[in-house]
Amino acid sequence: MFKPAKKALVDRTTKLPTLISVFPELDRLMTNIAVGMLYIDIAGFKEIETIYGRGICSKILYNSALLLQKIQIDFYGQRNILAACSIGGDDFAVFIESPHTMDAFEEAYLILKKQLEDGINAANQSLGLNQPLHLHMGYVDLQQIPDYHIESLVYKAIKEATYMAKQYDQACEHASWHSLKKMLEQRSIEVLYQPIVSLKSGDILGFEALSRGPGETALESPTIMFKDAERFRCLLELETLCHDKAVYNAANHLGQRYLFINTSPAILSTGNYHKGLSKGLRRLYGINFSNVVLELTERNGIEDYQQFREVLLYYRRLGFMIAIDDAGAGYSSLQAIAELQPEFVKIDMSLVQGVDRNPTKKALLETFVDFSYKIGARIIGEGIETEEELVTLAAMGCDYGQGFLLARPGSLKQEIQPHIREKILLSSRNGHQFQSEPSKIADIAMFNNCIAPDMPVEEVIEIFNNNKSINGIVICQEDIPKGLIMRDRLFARLGSRYGYDLFIRRSVEDLMDRRPLILPWFTALEEAARQVAERLDQGITDYIVVTREQRYFGVVSTAKMLDTMAKLQIVQAKDANPLTGLPGNRCITRTISDALRSSRDISVLYFDLDNFKAFNDYYGFAQGDRALTMLSQLLVETLKSWGNSDDLVGHIGGDDFVIITTGDKADLIAANVIARFEEQIIELYDKSSLEQGYIVAADRRGQIKHYPIMSLSVAGVRNHANHSYANHLQLGEAAAELKKIAKAQQGSAYISDQHICD
Repeated sequence: MFKPAKKALVDRTTKLPTLISVFPELDRLMTNIAVGMLYIDIAGFKEIETIYGRGICSKILYNSALLLQKIQIDFYGQRNILAACSIGGDDFAVFIESPHTMDAFEEAYLILKKQLEDGINAANQSLGLNQPLHLHMGYVDLQQIPDYHIESLVYKAIKEATYMAKQYDQACEHASWHSLKKMLEQRSIEVLYQPIVSLKSGDILGFEALSRGPGETALESPTIMFKDAERFRCLLELETLCHDKAVYNAANHLGQRYLFINTSPAILSTGNYHKGLSKGLRRLYGINFSNVVLELTERNGIEDYQQFREVLLYYRRLGFMIAIDDAGAGYSSLQAIAELQPEFVKIDMSLVQGVDRNPTKKALLETFVDFSYKIGARIIGEGIETEEELVTLAAMGCDYGQGFLLARPGSLKQEIQPHIREKILLSSRNGHQFQSEPSKIADIAMFNNCIAPDMPVEEVIEIFNNNKSINGIVICQEDIPKGLIMRDRLFARLGSRYGYDLFIRRSVEDLMDRRPLILPWFTALEEAARQVAERLDQGITDYIVVTREQRYFGVVSTAKMLDTMAKLQIVQAKDANPLTGLPGNRCITRTISDALRSSRDISVLYFDLDNFKAFNDYYGFAQGDRALTMLSQLLVETLKSWGNSDDLVGHIGGDDFVIITTGDKADLIAANVIARFEEQIIELYDKSSLEQGYIVAADRRGQIKHYPIMSLSVAGVRNHANHSYANHLQLGEAAAELKKIAKAQQGSAYISDQHICD
């Protein structure tokens, strides 16, 4: 062991050299071997001094120092002490050769601590202490850092070891700290990149850098890694390493895409981080600041928003953009959006997952989409794992998405699968203008947990008592609905004479309604409302059970159905054409798109009045309105006579109308409309015009022309299994081409894609 020179500084009580005395020897040793340091502190030493006095305490320190000078340390095998010194009071620093491995640190720590405690208690046995002495102990390797003096290395080690020794008693905590320190020193984190994808085009906007620790260790979990870093006060060091690696690896592959890097507000506010990040990014190999998005996590809350806005201003002036992570998961993220005005808002996966089955989540997300549009932020939905979630988000207008369905974390070279891109394009085109308005029963269904038929009635009562908002429960056998139990009916049965005693111990199967109203998820709201109305006439207000592929999907209350239909009627009234009162573009688009998504066999008939502008100019707007009203009434009456009960007549605008029916009815409806039109249109012309067969009017260029009596051009487009359309826009384009052919004919004409195909 190191022997101090005679003139070296020596502690008067322990006779050990002081810390400053061992610096030269440590500096020499570290050129040849790796050196570690044990920090040792006698626990509760001030209380011991109060009880036994300073004299006894001086002897304890002296005896302990003698032990440390001669003991062989048992730490990953026997080790000689290179140097031992006093660092003041009851604190000692013991320097040893570092072990070659730190595996099983928890066990090694416990063995060493027991050896030292046993040795120190044996050395002080003659003092007659009532209680055994206990130690606080911490171990740290002296990390060799270029251009660092030995004094700085030792003081840094003492600071870390002292903190660990006095803050953490458990050996497992010391093991976790050493694993984290080793990872940071060796920079052994792995960075993966997960694409953030446009839900309008399917293109990759950028990548989120996701860091994880060494494989097959606890630190492989990012949650544990960052939690430990925060607990052991290494968060700045860890985040700096993560950012450095994320940007370094991305430098040559990012291109014009964005790099999202996670950071906590507390770290951004650190002055050293300011300099390190901006300097690092310039060094980081050409990545432009404007391509980096700082994604604020909730690891640390923001205490002073005004001060933090000034911090963000520093980064924004450099070109960085800001994202709020996990929006919707708590109140703090909502406040952060309001206070910090981010460029991106990332919706927490708890709201995204199951959004296609949960109307409440869907309403919240739609609110976020509308809100972000108003504040100029872009929405990113996190945690997309199913195609149904993807379709729902894309259709409601969510800007971007992220999740395992789109792409798992990996390299920067990965691309989006073609079928996923196609799904995105289709969903976004079918879009936002009608998706926010419910059209089928699944859009308003609420998922409540179902129960098994053999559940005792007593447990069902407990469920109702603990969930006041639930008025009915679906009974399922392997997810197949078998019945329904309503709160009011159950309690009415139990409240009858002998009812409680008779039923309380029986299974719910004996009391459930075995014939509830069960509707498939795609049932149109109008049809569902019709069936609910029939049940209301019978005094039945039970839940509607909704299924998907015959399995339980959710429930709809009668009150929810009535409220939804009332709101729809208001929306449809606003959408209706003011002249004809027929549904407008919103309803037409929604109806066609719903049918296309459900792959239903439909035919869409487009009606266009030929020579209407000339008629309107010649006879005036009032007579023109009569022509449009006449045609609208004719379409409605024809549909009543020859169509289906759920067919739709709509007024696109001007002299353009539409009928949505089934394939087997289209030709018959078109033929009857044209026949009745030819009979009625002549009533709108004066006698002389009818006799000459035309009216005289100016065309768009002001030239006088003869315009024949108005005729009707009809284009029919059918969607069926052998010829389907991707969306309403594609169907409309096909109809426009057919309408050109029809208008080229003399007089009224009907052209169908079925006729052309045939």
